[in-house]
Amino acid sequence: MQTFNISVPITIPENLVLVEKADFENLNEKLLIGKRWTMEDLRNHLGKKSAEWIKTNILFQPMFREEFQKMERNLDMHKPIVKGDAWWFHATVFSKWIEDNWNRIDWSAKL
Repeated sequence: MQTFNISVPITIPENLVLVEKADFENLNEKLLIGKRWTMEDLRNHLGKKSAEWIKTNILFQPMFREEFQKMERNLDMHKPIVKGDAWWFHATVFSKWIEDNWNRIDWSAKL
């Protein structure tokens, strides 16, 4: 078998920038610093999954209970307590949790 080294010029349009993956991830993480997500923000982050789907398949899943209770104690997450109260999530903490636990979530689950 023969091996060839080929060089191909690629033109990057003026409106685009080529960035190293680590730098891109760092910039994305900085976008979340100091932000608090609402349930709607979380829905957008998860590709428009419904609030009911998120509650059923993530927030109320027994396998995640202890982790979420710790987040609540650390004020990284708030579960509604009384009527009119709302969910909120510390964006950097919760987005990292989603990334770290992506394979534990059943993304194909139906309501």
